[in-house]
Amino acid sequence: MGGGASSTFQVSQTFTDLNDELKKPVDGADVKTPRGVSAQEEVVRLRKLLADIAAEGDAVQRKEHQDRMKASKNKHRIKRDTFMPMASPAVNKQLRKKFISDLKTATDSEGAIKSPLTRHNSLHVCETAHHHEEELQEIIDEKDKQLIEKLQSWIRVSYADMNVAVLVSDLSGFTSTTRKHGIVHFASVIVRMRQLCLPILKRRGAIYIGTEADNFIVIFPDTHQAAHAALEMQKVIKEYKESLTPERDHYKIKLNGIGVHCGEGVVVDKQGKLHGKVANIAYHIGEDLCSKTSVLFSKDVQEIVSKNPNFANTEFKRIENPDEAEDGEIFEVGGVTASLETELVPTDDMRYLHPSLKELVSRHDPAADVKKIDDAIHDKFMNPYSALMFEFDFEHIEAEAGAEAGLRLKFLALDLIRPVLSEFGGNELEDVLWIFDDPKKAVSATMKLKSDIGKYNESKSSTEQIKISGYGIHTGPMIFIEGTDIHWGDPVNTSSKLGQDLAKNGDFLITPVVYNDIKDNDEVVKTLTFFQKTLKRSNVDFLCYLVKAKAQEKEN
Repeated sequence: MGGGASSTFQVSQTFTDLNDELKKPVDGADVKTPRGVSAQEEVVRLRKLLADIAAEGDAVQRKEHQDRMKASKNKHRIKRDTFMPMASPAVNKQLRKKFISDLKTATDSEGAIKSPLTRHNSLHVCETAHHHEEELQEIIDEKDKQLIEKLQSWIRVSYADMNVAVLVSDLSGFTSTTRKHGIVHFASVIVRMRQLCLPILKRRGAIYIGTEADNFIVIFPDTHQAAHAALEMQKVIKEYKESLTPERDHYKIKLNGIGVHCGEGVVVDKQGKLHGKVANIAYHIGEDLCSKTSVLFSKDVQEIVSKNPNFANTEFKRIENPDEAEDGEIFEVGGVTASLETELVPTDDMRYLHPSLKELVSRHDPAADVKKIDDAIHDKFMNPYSALMFEFDFEHIEAEAGAEAGLRLKFLALDLIRPVLSEFGGNELEDVLWIFDDPKKAVSATMKLKSDIGKYNESKSSTEQIKISGYGIHTGPMIFIEGTDIHWGDPVNTSSKLGQDLAKNGDFLITPVVYNDIKDNDEVVKTLTFFQKTLKRSNVDFLCYLVKAKAQEKEN
């Protein structure tokens, strides 16, 4: 067990007298929640305890306590979003209500709730205890009803009118580790990281847990809990590294960092992706600003948690941020934070992992026959594919017009994209990731898609156009585990760098492997032209080919 409190707990236990209890923080920041007891149960127990004692005291003490609780409730009450004209509080509550209802009916064979947020990711979590809100009015006006129907086609759950904290974590060394030890090894490192961190996220009350490759993207209803979770994740990864023997050093988890931001305006779409300025800033902090295992808080987060007694000895060092005008001040967290709980859970702890991931995580057992496990994984899950990755460019629209504008364009784009790529045998793994059995079909599908989007945009204003910043394709073996979000390998990694990092202004880039596979095809030679380029990303040179239709040749 970790350094937390014991799981045994007596409900009738008395802490102090009423006067002492009333002097303590109303938000319970000084209370350690025992493992196995939810935060809500702990608060209920304390409130009942106070009520019992208050009943025996005088009316003045009782009134003082009630006023303090009312003030706390008002402080944390869900507020109407005055910055995003996305929906009324009733609409957003209705969407959350529907989301919870969906979860209650989505259970696995053992009766555990499974979130329907995405088809390939089983890690999303929604704890209904965090959604105890005032009942919706029986009558919602007709305008709101129409908006609910409209948004339900795009949105899984909306926190647009609710203060939440968003945590984004990022690992490093994907390319170098994969090249040295293979994709199976790196996939197992990511799954082991999830195995260590998911208990923390669950215990700290996460209401949404999403993953993107080696990233966690998590929503909390409480900023203090998000801050603690980030530091506990950092701590448990460090402890795991220290537990490894020198000969097993390549099993360590290379944490790049964890970023946390908070505020209103976050929505989760039907693909399980987060939208809104708060989510975009959190992603920028965790993905772009973090380095060397750092934990970074936005100014908003720092101001909230610095008032918590657990952060009395925590240090906040302001870092340089070229996008400070957009993000605000960013602080690196150091020093000592109290009440951090961690546990190095064993490799056979499958509480929060898909059953198909058991073989991957078992590689981290020192007694495991890794070669035998790897042979089984290759036989079951490794196959060659051509991966297409592209990138939507809606951030500026969301910043100006709110998350709804970006969502609307995204799902209009998906309605256009899916028929085109499916026509060429594409298989959608994510909204921006498709795989094909044949590289020629992948290239032909992409060129058709570019053409159709160009025609669509001709009649639209700049704010109504579907903007894709780039496309990339690479071919090779991938590990693909159905029922999970694990569809990784060099094709995904390289096509992501080409299409999402290097390509600009809608350029289409392919690797030499893809070029060599298709360059002698008569149809390709007649219709396409290739321009060799060397581009740099993460200190790595990428030799690639810019693909254009013959009619575009003179434009280059």
